[in-house]
Amino acid sequence: MDKSMVDLYVKFKKIRNMGYIKGINNSQNSSGLTFEALLGKEKDEFFLPDYNGIEIKTKKGYSKSKITLFTANPDSMYLYALKNLVTNYGVDGKRFLTEFSSLEKHRYNGHYFKIIVDWKKKVVVLLIYDKRGVLISNEVYWTFDLLKERLTLKLSKLALVKCCTKKIDGIEHYWYYRIYFYKNVNFKKFLQAIENGIITIRFSVGTYLTGPRAGEIHNHGIGFLIAEENLKIFLHQFLIIVI
Repeated sequence: MDKSMVDLYVKFKKIRNMGYIKGINNSQNSSGLTFEALLGKEKDEFFLPDYNGIEIKTKKGYSKSKITLFTANPDSMYLYALKNLVTNYGVDGKRFLTEFSSLEKHRYNGHYFKIIVDWKKKVVVLLIYDKRGVLISNEVYWTFDLLKERLTLKLSKLALVKCCTKKIDGIEHYWYYRIYFYKNVNFKKFLQAIENGIITIRFSVGTYLTGPRAGEIHNHGIGFLIAEENLKIFLHQFLIIVI
């Protein structure tokens, strides 16, 4: 039995018994930040797991939104590649905010985009087509090595915490009522999930509009996303029972 997961489970039960807890701020990430604060988690490196080697994802019980597994910049001269996306294919040459999958060509700002898994070259590629359907770019890609490294680092052990929310005196409060544990990443099934459109890639890239960095690329993150019910496709879900 995994000691770090048992430890987290025991702490989760104490937090669950506390009932509704005031959120630490009004941000979109407040439920996760509040839970981590209750664990006594200190600020750490963005790319490392949240708690004793366990990546924690917090999700509102009624929410149908996807889970961001991790973020990863492309291998392909990514600063140049991202600037190219924003200036040549983004809205007003200032922002590139959209989500793509492998299932179809997605239209965005007059061009078409599609994700493919190239098993021979061992890369996941963003293909860009003009309005006539002619391929004009395949410069943005992620190598299998990069994705496997990021997946293994972030998701070797995963805890999904579900919560309910309500406002008390106009302030959001959270009750953390359930926790699921996952581990044993299957990288091949992860790639197959991308190929089958189960995992999508969301771009959130823009430019600084004012200040000393005006015009420079502002990368909010390129996320690999999945619906909660599909986590078991490439991760093993299990329960922890403490006697």
